Amino acid sequence: METRETDTRDSFGLRTFEVVDARIEKATDTVPQGWIPAAWLPNHEIAEQWLSFVQQKQNPILPLQ
Repeated sequence: METRETDTRDSFGLRTFEVVDARIEKATDTVPQGWIPAAWLPNHEIAEQWLSFVQQKQNPILPLQ
């Protein structure tokens, strides 16, 4: 997934990030420049659900405050 920092801060005062782009691919040793792996997703079904969620144009939980 490709991310960018937001102005929102978490409960520790650290800046949060939002997903700019994401895709599901078989894991490899190389990750495109500027991208980070989302290897914490437990299986392909959950990965598809998460991808559908982050690709929404108007996310139901935003804006965060």
